[in-house]
Amino acid sequence: MGMRTPRWDRPSPAFLCRGAAALTAAASLAACGAGIRPVSLPAKQSSSAAAAPAPRPAVPRSPRQTVIAAYLAFWPASSRAEKAGNAAAARTILAAYADPNYISYMITGMQAAWAKHEVSWGASVEHIQSVTLGVIKGEQTALVKDCQDDSHDGLADAKTGDLLPGTVGSAQQELYASLSLINGRWLVEQVTFVGDTCTG
Repeated sequence: MGMRTPRWDRPSPAFLCRGAAALTAAASLAACGAGIRPVSLPAKQSSSAAAAPAPRPAVPRSPRQTVIAAYLAFWPASSRAEKAGNAAAARTILAAYADPNYISYMITGMQAAWAKHEVSWGASVEHIQSVTLGVIKGEQTALVKDCQDDSHDGLADAKTGDLLPGTVGSAQQELYASLSLINGRWLVEQVTFVGDTCTG
């Protein structure tokens, strides 16, 4: 089966140069008696409950873990945006996951699909192979290499929900995602698909 990439995808030599820079700069009784009115007593606390330890504070995520979480959240968000069917709703959905400039690019691609009454179908499965952190011109960046399984991800007719023949992707999509830390949040700046060249 051939490679299917999202309609908003764009290869970019500039991105690949940015990625190379990032690589070099390098994420729960009652009691009673005769003549005595019964009185309800409070339940006795079990010794195990009394000895229960206080909950532990959450362990902060490492930068790598935070990047991975942001990257993984981007894909279902992009699917929801595409299914929204209009630019305003899509932009609102994507605001917490992608750079504004990339959102504009994505929406342009989505509008072409909406005009054909096509929407995303299924879901991809991410197999992250590496995460490289770096600093470019004072900006914290990350480059994620993924071997994405798109064999259960395709396009459907927006009216019927039926999968469109020939739109399911490859199980071995090699891709690179560039992210930047903007106002304390990791946002996807670009995704570049290389081809059916990886092994998960």
